[in-house]
Amino acid sequence: MKKVLLVLVLICFAMAPAFADNITGNFGFTGSFTLNSTSVSTATAVTAWGTTLVSNSGVAGMTVGSPVTFNVGSWNLGTLSSNFWSVDGYTFNLTSVSVLKAGTDPHGSLNVSGDGILTGNGHGPTNYSWNFSSQDPNDGSGTSNFTFSTSSAPTTTPEPASLVLLSAGLIGLGGLVRRRK
Repeated sequence: MKKVLLVLVLICFAMAPAFADNITGNFGFTGSFTLNSTSVSTATAVTAWGTTLVSNSGVAGMTVGSPVTFNVGSWNLGTLSSNFWSVDGYTFNLTSVSVLKAGTDPHGSLNVSGDGILTGNGHGPTNYSWNFSSQDPNDGSGTSNFTFSTSSAPTTTPEPASLVLLSAGLIGLGGLVRRRK
């Protein structure tokens, strides 16, 4: 029984480096974009992205002031996208999207929110809630400014190596109880 327990413990330690930790911390961007309409209240797509920079970050390795690259040239509002944007070795995939438009030209607003998965820099995939919002500046003409922010901290789940280690401990405890009978 001791040999079996020792083998299980060694397997757990061998597996531990194979699983990455979740990403922690929130972040935000500010930038500009062009829509397929002169009003955010009637727009259906982003046709071009302007300069976008990290405005705040609690994520290790994501630096305030770093440029954000949108990997989709055009984005139909409300559609999912893998590899939506990247910055400082991180990539974001949209997994759910909800679009809310309010007001009319020239004072409309656009709010797109949902869930996504952030990956990169040796960390495991981490779920985030996000929000993309813009007001109609310039009375509905030209480039609009936006903010992108995470609205809640990601939740963490136990990594598989921890679960295997717990299982090995329970098996060992079961073996000890069985031996005493």
